[in-house]
Formats: sequence, structure tokens, C-alpha cells
Amino acid sequence: MNAVEYTLNTNVCVMAACKTRSDIVFAVDASSSVGEDDFQTTLDFVRDVASSLDIDGGNNRVAVLSFSDAVDLRFHLDDYSSYSALSNAISMHFR
Repeated sequence: MNAVEYTLNTNVCVMAACKTRSDIVFAVDASSSVGEDDFQTTLDFVRDVASSLDIDGGNNRVAVLSFSDAVDLRFHLDDYSSYSALSNAISMHFR
């Protein structure tokens, strides 16, 4: 994780997103201009940030959409209520 990712990741909870009810939507660039390595880095970043949220406790809900030529909602805010299920879903939806 580079410095920018670390700062963004740690600031999520500093800004009290973990302590209050929050809905977080990640927009993932799935266009052909993003190489495979960078795409995997993006998914790792989504997982890292999500791991700092209180998904299991119900205070945070996460949705993910991807975009290229069109927008594709990969899953809704209420689809996964645990970090483990969310992390698995990210792997399944982005093969």
C-alpha cells in the first residue's frame, strides 16, 4: 500500500465513518485503458478501505459499480452484511 492509499484508508475511520451509519459506493474503472495490475490494485484498495468499515456491525453498507462504456452496478448497498461476504463478492464479480 502506498502513502496515498494508506492516508485514504486510515482517514476513513478518522472521519467517523466507522462510528456512524454510512453508505459507501465505490466506482471502479473497468475500461480497457486500465491494465490488469492496476485493476487488481484498485480492487485491493476497495477491500482495504472496506476492511476498516463496520460492515459486520451494520453501521456501514458498501456497494460497488464499475464503468467503462457503460455503468454496471455490481452489487447493492444491502447485498452483503459482513466484510467476509463483501470481500468474496468483490472477487466473484470481478473475474
